[in-house]
Amino acid sequence: MAKEMVEKSDGSFAEFFMTDRYGNTVAASGKTSDFVQSDEDWWQEAFSKGQYIGEIEYDDSAGAYAARMAVSIKDEKGRPIGVLSGAYNFSSILKMVDKAVADTPGKRAVLLDRSGMVLADTASGHKDILERNAVEEKAGYAEALKSKDKSGSIVYGDKKGGDFLAGYAKNSAVCGFDSLNWTLVLSFPRDAAMSPVSSMRRMVIIMVAVFSIIAFIVGNLIIARISRPIAVLSEDAARVSRGDLSAGASVVLEG
Repeated sequence: MAKEMVEKSDGSFAEFFMTDRYGNTVAASGKTSDFVQSDEDWWQEAFSKGQYIGEIEYDDSAGAYAARMAVSIKDEKGRPIGVLSGAYNFSSILKMVDKAVADTPGKRAVLLDRSGMVLADTASGHKDILERNAVEEKAGYAEALKSKDKSGSIVYGDKKGGDFLAGYAKNSAVCGFDSLNWTLVLSFPRDAAMSPVSSMRRMVIIMVAVFSIIAFIVGNLIIARISRPIAVLSEDAARVSRGDLSAGASVVLEG
């Protein structure tokens, strides 16, 4: 069942696994790094509060940069009897960031988490994810992160003396999850802009505003894709707990 869920996610999830109420892994799409999950913060939060979404990090179990997501599985009386966990493959977000700069030479896209850690950087080919804090590199990024506006424009200089015009969009925490509070910064070399700065600024703002909408939709889609099977899984798990071992093959992920 868990392996089928990964296959039906079309690459969005690197793994799925399910535990019982004690945190023991009872089903998995592949080999997990640990059998007992109850000592993990994400498991405890999902089991007690109903759901969990973590920060982007390298997931040893999934073998990829991913966001750990988990939801509780409940019986017919609403009592938690287990946890379903998935590792959302961050590569799908990287592809979206790449598309944002694909049509304009010299354009750069940087995706930052709430603290300024780099989640994506098209200039480096995303090779230094979570290894750099962009706020320490460019004052313009700090300005974008501190701004209370959801979108705007800034001009900043680099260490080589070049000036860049940039637009930014902030994706507020989706469904209350601060781990999805991201900022996208799109920048151009200022001397490469053929149009007046004011026109360039408007164009950048429009582009990042579009991203802001997309990011919100993606954030909710991530939650929906892992939450959708829970109703069915809860019923299946309850049937298994009553001794019906034929349950457990009815989950289908919608694209």
